[in-house]
Amino acid sequence: YAVGWKPWDAAAQYMASQKDYTQALAWNKKSISLQPNFYNHWTRVKLYRQMGNKAAAEKAKKQANRASQVELRKGLRL
Repeated sequence: YAVGWKPWDAAAQYMASQKDYTQALAWNKKSISLQPNFYNHWTRVKLYRQMGNKAAAEKAKKQANRASQVELRKGLRL
């Protein structure tokens, strides 16, 4: 059955809490592939920050901001 982006995002956050960043990033990528939005992009920001990768976190932050602007223009509600 079809699964939306939210379970993948939740799984990514859980794996980050377990410090399994490789799996967390993989599941975050899946979440974004299903429906890119501010929330799953912001999860990526948090992952990179936890990993100490400031440059990647900054890039992900810009993507999160772009996703937010798209959502506002479309009037999406998540």
